[in-house]
Amino acid sequence: MLGLEEEIKKLEYSAGSLAVDEELSHLMGMEVRRTTYKNMAIIYSVDGDDAYVHHIIPQKMVIF
Repeated sequence: MLGLEEEIKKLEYSAGSLAVDEELSHLMGMEVRRTTYKNMAIIYSVDGDDAYVHHIIPQKMVIF
């Protein structure tokens, strides 16, 4: 859990640098980005200087 928490804290500095995931954005109805930590996918959005984590799911559940 600590490693996952550290990865999420890194979004403070790098959230806007990752590309928008177009397919996930279409499915969720909002602009989202995805990063990974080990076998987990962290799905989040960026609003100004803030990053909002929406989902943390096993990477294998993301089908694209």
